[in-house]
Amino acid sequence: MEESELSFEEISTWTVASLKDYLRIRGLKQTGNKTKLIALVYGASQLGVQPKPNEVEEDRKRSEQYRKVLKICGKTLPDPLSELNDNWKGEKEGVHCWPPVSYYEIAEWLLRDAPCVSQPSIRDKKRASTLHDRLLSDYKEGKAYSYFSSKWLHEILYHDVESQSPVCYVKANCTPSQAIKNVPHTAWVALSKESGKVFSAYCTCFAGLGSTCNHIAAILFKLDHAFMTGKSKKEVACTSKQCTWNVYSGGQSVIKGKPVSELQWFKPTYTNTKKKPINTLPRKLFNPTCSSKKSPSTQGLYNAMLASCQDSTLFRYLEDDHKILTPIYPHDATFNEVLWVSKEVEVETIPNVPIPQPLPALAVGTNTISEFLDQLPEYTVEEVSQIELATRGQFDNPQWKRMREGRITASKLKSVVSRNKTLHSDESNHSKDPVPIIKQIMGYETINENIPNLKYGRLMEPKAREVYTQLLHEQGHQDLSIRECGLFVDPQNVFIGASPDALVDCSCCSSGVLEIKCPRSVIGEKPTPSNYKPLSHTTGLLDKQHAYFFQCQAQMAVTKRLWCDFFVYSQESFFYLERIHFNESLWDEAVSSAKQFFSEYIVPELLTNKIRKEVQSQTVPHVPADSKHAEPPQTQDTVVSIAYEYNETPSSSNEGFIIDKGKRKFKGRILIKGKRHNGGGGANPIYLCKVCQSACKDEVDIDTPSYFSIGCENCKSRYHWICVNITSPPSTDWFCKDCVHGQ
Repeated sequence: MEESELSFEEISTWTVASLKDYLRIRGLKQTGNKTKLIALVYGASQLGVQPKPNEVEEDRKRSEQYRKVLKICGKTLPDPLSELNDNWKGEKEGVHCWPPVSYYEIAEWLLRDAPCVSQPSIRDKKRASTLHDRLLSDYKEGKAYSYFSSKWLHEILYHDVESQSPVCYVKANCTPSQAIKNVPHTAWVALSKESGKVFSAYCTCFAGLGSTCNHIAAILFKLDHAFMTGKSKKEVACTSKQCTWNVYSGGQSVIKGKPVSELQWFKPTYTNTKKKPINTLPRKLFNPTCSSKKSPSTQGLYNAMLASCQDSTLFRYLEDDHKILTPIYPHDATFNEVLWVSKEVEVETIPNVPIPQPLPALAVGTNTISEFLDQLPEYTVEEVSQIELATRGQFDNPQWKRMREGRITASKLKSVVSRNKTLHSDESNHSKDPVPIIKQIMGYETINENIPNLKYGRLMEPKAREVYTQLLHEQGHQDLSIRECGLFVDPQNVFIGASPDALVDCSCCSSGVLEIKCPRSVIGEKPTPSNYKPLSHTTGLLDKQHAYFFQCQAQMAVTKRLWCDFFVYSQESFFYLERIHFNESLWDEAVSSAKQFFSEYIVPELLTNKIRKEVQSQTVPHVPADSKHAEPPQTQDTVVSIAYEYNETPSSSNEGFIIDKGKRKFKGRILIKGKRHNGGGGANPIYLCKVCQSACKDEVDIDTPSYFSIGCENCKSRYHWICVNITSPPSTDWFCKDCVHGQ
């Protein structure tokens, strides 16, 4: 008889010893009289409680789980606890080898990639919020960060596994928080050498196989600290600077007794760089035996508000000679109304106009350079605003990348001006090859996002913006507004664009832009001409021939603003701030040179795609027809597409293209009513959009028609409607731009 079918009457006939044996092998409570034991057995039987595995089976199960932890990227790596006994580097010589781990890699691992944490559904907002709260409370603000900040984490050891391996190991011992004299736990983490991505982790503590215990998180927080403070810079070893990195000594510090009133209590948190004492100075000075009869005053309210709310409307009516006085109101002000409005401002709204097409889309159907330049439009203020609005988020927004393709942006202006001068000079010894710059402007070549210097700059930009905002508040700027923005396009020269880090407005300085630089080479140092090359040794200011100066000028010209704050931030309250004003003569010369380069080199590429085809032929490997991998079977999970290493450009207008070949007419495949019409039966493959590389889903899974897909008959590639600027099913045959230019 099956255990789940045990009846209460049958269990009642068992002896006490049999009842206890049944409960014991299942790890259940065995105390109580016979009646209670019968009830426990019957309940366990109905619930289907299985016998616990013995120690041998438990060890075998843990070994299998541990082998899975060691399997990374399809390859089983050596065990860092037993097989890799040599060639471990301590912190003094290994810190400069540590991967660039940031808080984003920690969050990605703890919330998504860890085996014990399931990825929440986008629609399951409650569960997603729960996991986010768990990260903030249990890791970021809790015990994990405290392990690191309180120095419970011992020295971190580094091992590169193999010189050619993309994966490395870091491991460390961590003192248990509840039993500091016990044997420390040993934890290791496998990471990507290049990006800092966490592949796997393990700890010898009870929760170690879950790969997300506090000891593992403490190691990651220490790696993050080393990266963000510049201690792991490869160009400067930690031993080249005095007291750069404090290695765990292994000894226990002797704590001397003090009166409670002299103790300083701190709670370590990831977000607070400066520790805030719990027992502050006002608390120390508080004397419960002395009562204060002083009543609250308006003067005290002003004093309290001024430090943090300098832009408050309240302070507009204070006398300039005395910052804190009784407010002076306008003679006609009344206070008996429900709402007091100091002034009315008419705001001009932006009409709902369509977003202009990217430059590659404008080149479709154009045959000559002069024809393309003649039809190049001039944007209205509304169209410029629509582009800026649609591209906010910049680097994280795919639309920002598409709108930049073919445009000379502010960061590339100096390179274009210099290369154009070289190309038209017979005496110059510099390179006269325009192809590298063309690839960058067209988006064929992208910079590796995991380069430590670039990654550090992106991570520090929000902090730098916060410091800049605080600095301007301290300087007394009124009505200060600092907001992020998208891509601005010059209305008269639509081939020029600029993406400032922020737009700055205040009532005392009119309008300007902000350009932030966070160089990793000067972390913890004040930027000076001796350690920051863009600054001139002669003037101490930004070199007027440097690319950054041209970048600032382009941002001012395109956004129609008069000044640019060039802000270099290097942590620890070290920064460099210079206000650069618009130079009209320099801008006129730069625009003339950029227009010449655009006409002679960018427009031909927009029309012919010659360089792009060369890049494509070098990027996509050739698979022989007789190879067993040449024609993979198309199942429901088959992905039919080629992942390019550069950004494909939007390629058509709303009407599509018609091509006749004699009596034969090609017809583009369109996704209609949730079905992929591919001319064959059986399971339908999954297609990737050739522009954005994301899946083309069925209509039943799509909320907006703009994400329907269309297929090119000639090359069989698929595109989202929104990626090729289609708003409705074309009534004619449709072909992609590649095939149009190839006919």
